[in-house]
Amino acid sequence: MIEIYVRDYAQNKWYRCSVENAEIYVRGYSYYQGQFYTGKKFCHLVLNLIQGDIENELRRMNGFFAFLIRTGSEIIAAVDHIRSMPLFYATEQQNVYVSDDVSWILENLQRKTINRESVTEFLSTGYVTGRDTLFDEIKQLQAGEFLVIKRDNNSLKRESKRYFTYRPSYGEGAIKVQKEELLRELEKTLNRVFTRLVSLLRGRTAVIPLSGGYDSRLIAMMLKKLGYENVICFSYGIKGNVESQISRMVAEKLGYKWLFVEYSNERWKKWYNSNAMRDYERFSSNFASLPHIQDWPAVMELKKNGDIPDDSVFLPGHTGDFIASGHIHWLTNTLGRIPKTNKQVMKGIFLVHYNLNKYDPQAYNIFKSKCRDIFHNCTAQSWTKFDSLGLYECWDWQERQSKFIVNSVRVYEFWNYDWLIPLWDKELVDFFQWLPFLYRRNKELYDEYVEMLASEFGISESKSFPSTSVTEPKKSGNIKIIAKRVMVKVLKRVMPITLWRILIKIKAYIVRCIYEEYYYAHPLAWFGMIERSELKKEYYVNINSYLTKQFIENLMNGVYYNSLREMR
Repeated sequence: MIEIYVRDYAQNKWYRCSVENAEIYVRGYSYYQGQFYTGKKFCHLVLNLIQGDIENELRRMNGFFAFLIRTGSEIIAAVDHIRSMPLFYATEQQNVYVSDDVSWILENLQRKTINRESVTEFLSTGYVTGRDTLFDEIKQLQAGEFLVIKRDNNSLKRESKRYFTYRPSYGEGAIKVQKEELLRELEKTLNRVFTRLVSLLRGRTAVIPLSGGYDSRLIAMMLKKLGYENVICFSYGIKGNVESQISRMVAEKLGYKWLFVEYSNERWKKWYNSNAMRDYERFSSNFASLPHIQDWPAVMELKKNGDIPDDSVFLPGHTGDFIASGHIHWLTNTLGRIPKTNKQVMKGIFLVHYNLNKYDPQAYNIFKSKCRDIFHNCTAQSWTKFDSLGLYECWDWQERQSKFIVNSVRVYEFWNYDWLIPLWDKELVDFFQWLPFLYRRNKELYDEYVEMLASEFGISESKSFPSTSVTEPKKSGNIKIIAKRVMVKVLKRVMPITLWRILIKIKAYIVRCIYEEYYYAHPLAWFGMIERSELKKEYYVNINSYLTKQFIENLMNGVYYNSLREMR
């Protein structure tokens, strides 16, 4: 028996149709050979795909989508290149269950076992890597992947295939293209991307979570450039926070309506402890990802106050700085160098991403094995000394970007709104994948274009915006600081990963004790959800250290699902 269940969303619903001997479910849209496909039209496109080379045809598709195809003896499931609409599956005896709702799968399974290693990984990163979830029996489709499960006599055959892998180029070939030409090409690409976006909006209100950064600013400026005026920008946090000040100034320059939702320690305590938050956590996590809560209260307040129409489309800035290679510095700064081996890349990944809560050496060995499997899927046939950076970005794309950052759009779905993520448009992603590293380094081309466009609208950050940087002592000529930086760089190279992590935690603990008040003056005020007595007693690297622990505690106490077997 092959069973399918899909959620009934208020916006961007699943469309079901029966064509010939196939039952097809589609959600989202596909841009294929110059045309948009949604609903019934998308169903027929999917039917044509399975009659040909599905892997090759999926490579040619752009858009944000998921689809399911059920015939008498098999099921095919696929997600887009960033897993924006995740799917999950389980097999038990001769039964197959596929859904976008893990809670439904759990209800149908006789055996449900929480995986101890997955719990530890979730506590360390905020998500479960690879195909795993917090339950042994349930797996997930990964970004850029499709799944085929066939019934063959008395057995089930399962095969997953990757049709898209994020693997940016780090070749050292001669740069034959001038920067000016690349800037023009980027502009043409963005014009096509946002022209498609405007078509998809169909006149609906575009709602932009406008921060002080470049990504959301680029979205707002491109809509203005193309003459789309039905736009609302919003920001949130404590009164007077720098990000919101910049957000308001940008919105005013562009002539867009701007809204602000005030956060406070007291409000966060109430929001986080509400039944609505528990419902959202169950809805958004699917027991694979930590629920993103940063703008959850803001969207709730905008909806409650009637500030935005019910058919609004949210346009978050995920994740322009990533596709422009802006996350490489996390790796190189942590290691103190450009890694040259897989082992060095892995060390960087564990230092940067496995740092929310501690784990034991046995778990570390399991995580390393999973990391090697991901590397195997990411590794290109040709290899240069800079491809280690591409390996890191591939891991980040598959894990952090798809399962944590992009999964944050569940906030909008929970509050019954639609969303689009234009900076993950596949054409734009491909542009940056093949952009020479010389122009991706430090986001050079991306930042230059955003600043050039901003100047056309009279937006000059250096002249009019408050500084977002923390005041630091001058580094030039300061021998002590230079010596300290050199010493830290040397220690990063030679010190074992476990000892380095311990030193980082000791330093952070001391800083936390000295600057306890800083936590309660945070721009988002969300440390207010933690009692002061607990904050003094328990160490948290950041708010996600606390949230992962609370999520697992709620899971084990039956808050999300009250019929679980003991952990193995």
